[in-house]
Amino acid sequence: MRLGCGWLVVVVVACGLVTACGSGSNGNSGPEAGAGDSDSAADSPGEGGSGEAGPGPNEGGTGDGGSDSGTHPPYQGFVLLYSDATPFYSLTVSFYPYGSSSCPMALGSCCYYPPASASGPSPTTGTISVVDGTSAIVTIQETDAGYSYNNVAAWMPGDTLAFSSVGDVVHAFNGSVKAPQPLLGVSPPPAATPTMIPISSNLVIGWSAGSSSTLVAVELSSMKNGMSDGTIMCTFTDTGSGSVPASALAHLTAGDTGSLYVFRLSRSTATCNNTDVTVEVGSVVGQSVAFQ
Repeated sequence: MRLGCGWLVVVVVACGLVTACGSGSNGNSGPEAGAGDSDSAADSPGEGGSGEAGPGPNEGGTGDGGSDSGTHPPYQGFVLLYSDATPFYSLTVSFYPYGSSSCPMALGSCCYYPPASASGPSPTTGTISVVDGTSAIVTIQETDAGYSYNNVAAWMPGDTLAFSSVGDVVHAFNGSVKAPQPLLGVSPPPAATPTMIPISSNLVIGWSAGSSSTLVAVELSSMKNGMSDGTIMCTFTDTGSGSVPASALAHLTAGDTGSLYVFRLSRSTATCNNTDVTVEVGSVVGQSVAFQ
């Protein structure tokens, strides 16, 4: 895991090309799975090319996410920054038409996203910058293929990261979010060989509990012959455990391989005249899995 003024993930909703919007924080609403329209790291959570999910809003999901019938701007999207224990720092950016997801995920629920077909160009917001106080974390350049970046700098838990864009189809936005504590104690723990995941029973994920202001997102991706074969996204309160139900796992295929990523996220959101942007920042623990 998610949109514009003001979603390691931060989401900001943009106001306009010149006018910037304020933002607020809310750690109690979960991220939806990422659309995969634009991603900057090929082997990281939320890969973009094959339409795989990431911890941000997504297209085409099915599940128990609930519904939302309110009035919304034409676009939504997210900017996500995350790190692992290596440490490795990365990010994901995606914008798309509002309401593309048929599974708007509520906290404590899961959505299944089938392999996505190719889609047209995604809306863009021009150059995106992230700073930590006076130190630049990353500048994300817009390209014909989406967004690309170089050298994401380190940040520390408790740092407040500020996000801004120059604006384009998705109007200029700014917002900030405080980086959470690292995610620790994840179970099943990463291992040298793929963890076996039965698809006929609930999968219980554990971790060391965190703060009431953060949430935990689980991304379970399946691969067949090197291609996406579906993704499950779940969000949980940061209380130390969550369960992926067998009804969601039943969408996956025994014999497939894949990955399990568990994120701890802080989030900030704001809404303005043409986009809902979520800005998130957090940490991730990942591992290889095989489904049986």
